[in-house]
Amino acid sequence: MYNEILRSNIKKLRLSQHLTKEKIALMLKTSTNTYNNIEKGPTMLISKWLPMLAEIYHVNIISFFEGIDELSDYADELRDYKTFYESKQKENSLLEREIDSLKKENNNLKLERNVWEDNISLLKKMLKDKEIIISLMQEKIKE
Repeated sequence: MYNEILRSNIKKLRLSQHLTKEKIALMLKTSTNTYNNIEKGPTMLISKWLPMLAEIYHVNIISFFEGIDELSDYADELRDYKTFYESKQKENSLLEREIDSLKKENNNLKLERNVWEDNISLLKKMLKDKEIIISLMQEKIKE
């Protein structure tokens, strides 16, 4: 029964915002069939989907539980879950920015290494040229 109310609330939110199942599936980065299972099928709703759907619909997770009086005792736990989820999202965002920064730094270091390798090659060539000149000069002196 609870799942039916949850599924009904999810569908109502989607329809109230004039969104298609296909559009929501794209936003969730999943298939239309998977989203269809969220609204109608066997997919467990107390999972990663509820926080993601709450974000898409711009609602609090608790709004999915409207009409389920027995669950009102769990409102604090749901708020805690939402807070935890949001903190993890922020943490992931910070980590993604740090990864991007490290990738840029890595690319810069690769470019710098290439410059140094080019300089080393040039210096080796110059040294070889000098050795050839010295060898020619030594031969000239011997004559």
